Amino acid sequence: MDKMLSIRLSCAQRLAASDLLPDLSDRFMLDSKNERTVQLTPKQLVNLHDAATRSKQDAPDGMARNTLRHIIEKTMDVLTVESSTQDIIKLKITLVGSDPPIWRRVEMSDCSLAHLHNIIQVAMGWEDYHLHRFEIGQRHYGIPHPTDRDMGIKVIDERKVQLSDVIAGAGKRVKFVYEYDFGDGWQHAIKLEGTGTAESGAKYPRCTAGERACPPEDVGGVWGYEEFLEAISDPEHERHEELIEWIGDFDPEEFSLDAVNQELRDFS
Repeated sequence: MDKMLSIRLSCAQRLAASDLLPDLSDRFMLDSKNERTVQLTPKQLVNLHDAATRSKQDAPDGMARNTLRHIIEKTMDVLTVESSTQDIIKLKITLVGSDPPIWRRVEMSDCSLAHLHNIIQVAMGWEDYHLHRFEIGQRHYGIPHPTDRDMGIKVIDERKVQLSDVIAGAGKRVKFVYEYDFGDGWQHAIKLEGTGTAESGAKYPRCTAGERACPPEDVGGVWGYEEFLEAISDPEHERHEELIEWIGDFDPEEFSLDAVNQELRDFS
């Protein structure tokens, strides 16, 4: 039987949670004692957190947005405490074709691939403007779309697959690809570097190391980024002024571990 975790939700938060996870709406109903504690599995808590995070991006300012924010904070608090007693997963993420390499090391408790997508976006520095997918072996994971079948692609719902499901039993041999922005074609090589026991007091997910700035969105992929760097560094380049006006100050060597971890902590 799956382990159950307790989370306290107000009436408004329960109603919002029912809309976010209609299959679990009965879990969020108040009982006759007006008991506000809800019992959910870790996976259900992650799904609630991810659904609230997605909905908050489009929610207007006001009570609805604040309710979603509180759900995000509460689920993260429960999951953080839970992760402190469990193993963590260590991954290295490297932007394929970057030279010198752009990379990050991250640590997290087990999560859905949808949640891993969010972690990668924050750790690397992307803005989540475009589509994405995971390629693991011969399988594709992402958010299924009706047109996938017309294109001859079977996409498995990343929201229903745990990271542990795809790395179980393979140890350090596990390597897979996360692709972001199918136009620019940014591919990230993801390598499992091991597992370990969570540190007391540490908050997960967290980034432990990394080098170099994330390329700007819509710069044209690896080759476009190389041209971009050449142009902004050469005042005589024909596109120098155009790109400087577009991007402003940009240091390809800049990377702030503290800034990444602050955003991972806020994560909303």
